[in-house]
Amino acid sequence: MKAKKSLGQNFLHYPKAMSRIAEIVREQKIPTIIEIGPGKGSLTQVILEKTTAIIYAVELDPRMYDLLKEKFAHDIASKRLILVHQDILEIELRELVGKDRYGIVGNIPFYITGAIIKKFLTEKHQPSYMTLITQKEVSDRIVRRDGKESILSLSVEVFGKPRYEMKIPKKYFSPSPNVDAALFSILDIQKDHFKTLPEERFFTIVKQGFAHKRKKLASNIKTCFKTPVDEIFNAHNIDSNARAEEIPLEKWLGLARHT
Repeated sequence: MKAKKSLGQNFLHYPKAMSRIAEIVREQKIPTIIEIGPGKGSLTQVILEKTTAIIYAVELDPRMYDLLKEKFAHDIASKRLILVHQDILEIELRELVGKDRYGIVGNIPFYITGAIIKKFLTEKHQPSYMTLITQKEVSDRIVRRDGKESILSLSVEVFGKPRYEMKIPKKYFSPSPNVDAALFSILDIQKDHFKTLPEERFFTIVKQGFAHKRKKLASNIKTCFKTPVDEIFNAHNIDSNARAEEIPLEKWLGLARHT
């Protein structure tokens, strides 16, 4: 059964990565997980064997759905596995897991990485953690392996703690993608920062700050405030020559609270 390019399918065959995901599921001790795009069920099988979690496996491809239904008939009958034939981006979480705490795992289509992260981090009922496989370049940006902030890294950090797990060379996928992948997690997901700060205000400041990468941060965001930006920078101990990529999350939060 061939992978569908239109669905971004690249089937994983790397036991080390699958075992690591199962370890994380055990470590997090959340009894319910949603697996995004189980495909042929290789990761599903490992999680079933190595954990006690109940899995909601969300698969869009009808061919894979039918395959999984047959392959895991016993686990479906025992309700360890609940198969869902739907697009993960259109899923209604309240209908799926109710108010239960849950985690997210999956070897996700690279082209919808941003959409998946945004959907679940901004959900009213957020997951407790996310452990995902995506292209290495994106994972590196999320966990700031070069030490630089970006809109993507800040959009993740404001909700949880990103952690790099491992590199997954492209040879461990079928078909092999054009780039290497990586496994990463976002742990301790919550919205505590937005109890006293509107999300919209924070993201407006961040996006404006990165609008012109060659300009200094002060130039990019000066129109966002009534107070002179140099006074605000002094109050938060920010260098007037700093660029957006040099500013850590806590200082962005401080800036967003000014008017």
